Amino acid sequence: EGVDMVPGGEFVLISDGLIEAANAAGEAFGMDRLQATLAAAPPGRRLAAVQTSLLLHLGDAEPHDDVTLLLVTGAAAADNTPRPAA
Repeated sequence: EGVDMVPGGEFVLISDGLIEAANAAGEAFGMDRLQATLAAAPPGRRLAAVQTSLLLHLGDAEPHDDVTLLLVTGAAAADNTPRPAA
């Protein structure tokens, strides 16, 4: 199956290690913090914003699992109309 995206639309794939990454106090990074970070960051800077937010949250703590984030952005058609799936 495929995923329909509007031109410029985005979707995010994550591993549970990202939202479960805990700081020294045991507080998880969490889905709310991830969503707020993504919403506040401008397009093209969202991955860097999440990385920075996560590192600030962790401090000296190390994640106990893999931390994976994939952000996919749909390309805009030249005439601003959606492209048919290949």
